[in-house]
Amino acid sequence: MARFNSARLVKRLLFAASVFTAGGATAQDLDARFDDGSVFIAEPDFSAVRDAAQSFPLIASEELGEGGLGIMSPSALGGSAPARSWRVLPHWENSVLYDDNIFIAERDPERDVILRLSPGLAVGYGDCAEWGQRRAYDSFTGPFLALGVGSAWFADYTAGFLFFPEHPDQDGVDQDFRTAARWSLARLTLGAEVLAESKNETNADIGGRLRRKGFTAGVNARYGLTEKSSLDLGVFSSQQDRADFVGSRESAVSAYLTWAYSPLTSVAPGIVLGRVDLSEGLDQRYLRNLVRLRYEWSEKTRFELVGGVEMRSADGSYSNQTNAILQMFLDYQWSPKTALRFEAHQRVETSALDTEETYTLSGCSLGLRHQLTERWGLVLGGLVDSADYLPVARDAQREDLYGALRGGVFYGLGGWGMVDFSYQWRRNNSTLRGSSFSGNQVELRWALTF
Repeated sequence: MARFNSARLVKRLLFAASVFTAGGATAQDLDARFDDGSVFIAEPDFSAVRDAAQSFPLIASEELGEGGLGIMSPSALGGSAPARSWRVLPHWENSVLYDDNIFIAERDPERDVILRLSPGLAVGYGDCAEWGQRRAYDSFTGPFLALGVGSAWFADYTAGFLFFPEHPDQDGVDQDFRTAARWSLARLTLGAEVLAESKNETNADIGGRLRRKGFTAGVNARYGLTEKSSLDLGVFSSQQDRADFVGSRESAVSAYLTWAYSPLTSVAPGIVLGRVDLSEGLDQRYLRNLVRLRYEWSEKTRFELVGGVEMRSADGSYSNQTNAILQMFLDYQWSPKTALRFEAHQRVETSALDTEETYTLSGCSLGLRHQLTERWGLVLGGLVDSADYLPVARDAQREDLYGALRGGVFYGLGGWGMVDFSYQWRRNNSTLRGSSFSGNQVELRWALTF
């Protein structure tokens, strides 16, 4: 017997207005990234409270703009690959964060001032671009180099030394290593990416802090069938080790057939077949039937929508789930100094707390960036998110509703980096006792490149 679980995404979007204005619920930290010198991108940083980032076969091997692993080869774009060269980029990021609820506790919250020192080194060869000022509101785990259009390779390592003056037992070292490569020929583009990380973080699923180690690797290929069509194939595997909680290993293969209706519009039906193996509990299998639509009205507006249906089953269970899948981005350059991004999502994740639960994560975020002067700027953002838990072969036992508001100012240091100061309010309302919480964070951060 199958049952349909849409997670009431439409209702959650209607709740967003009241959350943004009256202060609803939350647990997600917000990231703000600069796509180039003028366009602001605001996204939720899921790793801050829910350690599982979305499976990148969800959107196949293509991202908004140029820079995804599966981007068309230079000849298909009408250009040529830039000359190969080495790039070496040492970087350093420091932050001072005041958090009045470091353990995201429902009662008797504990506060602390968290100091973080994050030295790192990025090395690239070929068509690599520096992220530069896009690091302003980026998370700790963002690379300082990115792939360009042509063939290239880069590797980036960052160590984060964390100090909790009032809670020294939480001191530790976060580590982040990632490497990516692309090889572009006339019709064929091959890509690969590896991410290894170790983080001490809060997690709303378990309702506290944990030490998580993750390893993700993926390869993909794009072959140009005609001038307007291509075949995208991808394989990925991700392993998450959560101390004292349920670990998981997810593997998936994906295939998309992309057709370019025009230089600014493309449609890609696809299929994703995956399996999730848990350290405890029932293993799961899923099949996703998806369609990706990309459209650019002009240089100022870009839109991407991925939607479809997922069928998920658990080993040894007679109960199957049918889930709606959604990922949407809308970027709008209001003026040369002001840019907006709206994002909406719905996907299924496995719980680190219960061996027989999955949850549907659905919500939306809105971000604004405004350049006040040549160096000063303003960033505002808000997010609403829901997690609807669906135990295997039982009725739903838990629902969480999150919300976050964030505002900040930044100052550009030219090509050297950025300084930013921000405030974030967040709150979580949960039907599970002990999982609700609220908190405030104030952070001063500066990032430098050499």
